[in-house]
Amino acid sequence: MLNAIFRHATERAHEAFLLALASVLGLAVWVDCLRASYGQPVHLILLGLAAGVCLLPPMRSRIQSAAERLRHPRASTAWLTALAVAVFSVFFLYFGAVVQETWFVPRVVDESSYLIQMRMLATGRLWVEAYPPEIRPFFDSFNILVAPVYGSMYFPGTSLLYVPAIWLGLPYWLLPLLVSGACVGLLYRLTTELVGGIYGFVAAVMLLGLTKFRCLSVMLFSQTPMLLFALLMMLLYMQWRKRRKWRWALATGVLAGWAGITRPADALCYAIPIGVAMMLDLAAANASFGTYAKQAVALLLGGLPFLALQGFQNHGMTGQWWEFPEARYADETYPAPMLGFHRIDPAKVPKPPLLQKRVLNEQMVVSLYERHTPSKLFQTWWTDRLAALLSFGLPHPFFAVLLPIGVAATLPFRANGERRVRITLLVSVLFFVGFYAFYVFFIPHYMIVVAPGLILLSIFGVERLTCKYTPTLCQAVPAFAMIALSCGSFPCINPTVRDPEIFGPGYFHGELPVIAVDLAELESQLQAADRKALVLFRYTPQSSAPDEEPVYNTSVIFPHDSRVIRAHDLGPQNVALFRYFLSVRNEPNREVYLYDRATLGLQKLGTVHQLAGH
Repeated sequence: MLNAIFRHATERAHEAFLLALASVLGLAVWVDCLRASYGQPVHLILLGLAAGVCLLPPMRSRIQSAAERLRHPRASTAWLTALAVAVFSVFFLYFGAVVQETWFVPRVVDESSYLIQMRMLATGRLWVEAYPPEIRPFFDSFNILVAPVYGSMYFPGTSLLYVPAIWLGLPYWLLPLLVSGACVGLLYRLTTELVGGIYGFVAAVMLLGLTKFRCLSVMLFSQTPMLLFALLMMLLYMQWRKRRKWRWALATGVLAGWAGITRPADALCYAIPIGVAMMLDLAAANASFGTYAKQAVALLLGGLPFLALQGFQNHGMTGQWWEFPEARYADETYPAPMLGFHRIDPAKVPKPPLLQKRVLNEQMVVSLYERHTPSKLFQTWWTDRLAALLSFGLPHPFFAVLLPIGVAATLPFRANGERRVRITLLVSVLFFVGFYAFYVFFIPHYMIVVAPGLILLSIFGVERLTCKYTPTLCQAVPAFAMIALSCGSFPCINPTVRDPEIFGPGYFHGELPVIAVDLAELESQLQAADRKALVLFRYTPQSSAPDEEPVYNTSVIFPHDSRVIRAHDLGPQNVALFRYFLSVRNEPNREVYLYDRATLGLQKLGTVHQLAGH
């Protein structure tokens, strides 16, 4: 009896110590890394309103009644609710973009590269033959290979998901919008399964509260598809745990393989923990060797077609089965590979032919490589990257306080059952941090891939703080507070928030929307007269952002097939391009225009025949 009492008291003291230590660590991170930021006044106002509503006696009974209904929904009800959350999120994200006057044109070089890849995939290609060497520089651009073939450098998973937009003639941003809404619904479903329906809504609102998530919801980026695959993998793993059927393992392998050709490193951050957790579940069930083999084969068979597609792209674009096009692009453009620590020799930094690439290297890339060293790793992460991870992976800075508490609540690691799912989420976050410790770039929108883990860990922290208080109201009150803080990041509530500014205020000069309008008007005029044009874009470092690049022919597979071809103005070298269209393409009457990016003005220079010197 006394031993049992002593053991119970010891366990309680140990739990209290861990909780206190986690709370202190969370506060330290909040104070030091996030500068004890409480957000903005609107966050405090919303928090006060939420507290006031919860304290009103007439409201308390209603809140408790509603919370009881939401707390443990049936599986069918939870899925229907997830669908409703997804549909609402689609409309919320779309109208938020419209109200903020978002440009529904490709704004970042990544989008144009993906659009070209989607266009090629729609016809069963991943690349086309390269132009002659004297012509290639005119069509060179960011995130594009022009030799030995012409095509996007990116892994094909994102374009494979979005290629139906090309087949159906849909706006390029519609499928990313639908995928974003699906992510919100799936996060609700995952959270409901793990914590309950109340926090399912909290998690959905927290994801919608992420500025970068809302921004990417109408953009062509790989992070949103990767987020979709990660959430589906987690839900499939939970479904697999119930009966351990091989078909669920096969489906998980399919998603892992697709994720692997979307964002390989991020995919491993989820696939490895899930795979290990599945093996541990089989070990806990004393499964036979045959069961292990069947499940492993199902996982591998699911991912094999996607690995084959990646190998096909590698060999076709680089000539090597194991060399990624992205790695080839980095070798030709960046000072060193993007993964690992490298000492930069200024004399050996690549000098890309395209001026914009050289300017971007000088302005940003080289300095990133110089700061990315083992000796500066801890300092960089504590003062810079950890702050970015928490600021852009959570909708409010104070949620960072809850993360260490959520981690403590997820331990011990030897636990079985549902806790293993929670541990899998925690390990995915740790893998993400570990991988990006070696990666040169750490851009804010990367964080939405790991957002589910951060959001759920913060919810686990709240759950741990309130678990001793059985009344449902004690779950509803912190849920109200978390929703209030997350809503404070909505642009419809907080006018200081600007979703379209993906890389920060003042990044975009506003060139691309103006160029898109000007060229659409030119194309309309040419189509009415059945004429074609070649538009040369003149870039000057003093007047334009180097990577706000307009030279992409995204409406066609081959650039020369476009009615209005976009190409670089290379000064005296332009004559080679004119002669190509005159002699090789036999288009002497194609009109040539100069677009000055400094003045955003379009000037007609003549026809190809006139300018080729004939």
